Amino acid sequence: MKSMPRHIQIIPYFIPLVLAVYLSLQIRYSADRLLPLLVFIFAVVTILYLYKSIGSRKYALYSWENFRYQIYLPEYISKADRIRIYFYNSSKHPVYIDNLTIEFTQKTI
Repeated sequence: MKSMPRHIQIIPYFIPLVLAVYLSLQIRYSADRLLPLLVFIFAVVTILYLYKSIGSRKYALYSWENFRYQIYLPEYISKADRIRIYFYNSSKHPVYIDNLTIEFTQKTI
């Protein structure tokens, strides 16, 4: 599993934030159940693990499917923390990822 570490100190702390992840997935094999996960780890000062399931369903072979996920950031994350985002594939077959975008947006009330 590879991660993309980001320093949290660039995030503004005066507004409630949402971490949004956009990505496209493609599979090239027949699978009845695929349960990929996005795993978010905040570590250094705060040790926090959050995850979102991308879902268990049948995917069209060789076609790109778009996904959007949101995680509300807890208020107790420290500026010294680092965020790591992992993509975990529980199957034995490759899953292809493209168009990965990570955004911090203001939480709407």
